Amino acid sequence: MQIAAVQRVAHGAGWQYVREYIRFVSEELSGRTVGGVQLRSLRLAELSWRVWKADAFRGEFWFFNIPGTHRKSNRALFYDILDLGITWHNEDAKYVTAEDFEKLQLDILTPRYWNWRALGRENEGKFDTFWQALWGILF
Repeated sequence: MQIAAVQRVAHGAGWQYVREYIRFVSEELSGRTVGGVQLRSLRLAELSWRVWKADAFRGEFWFFNIPGTHRKSNRALFYDILDLGITWHNEDAKYVTAEDFEKLQLDILTPRYWNWRALGRENEGKFDTFWQALWGILF
């Protein structure tokens, strides 16, 4: 089922306005409290949505977008994750540092591979480029 169809079922006829509201609040009002609601949680919800889209190659994360768009979107997502103070992808997979992310060009990959558990714990600090890491992991 497509994302739009799921959102239409969940939110009714105005589903696109709900999504736009979450985007607006998460970008424009980051960190503020409105009516007792902490807007950080809305940013986290929006970030969760973007991580899913990146892992599923949807929207701006589609692999065959205009050259460079996919990687720019991944890079923006990674730095948004860091800006919110998120350091773990899941309970046993800590995200790589910003330095390793840039050095290894991990914006080529999806978020599930931005940690040393996926790249091989024994490989941490051994590689200078994405291609060295790929070669070391495969062979």
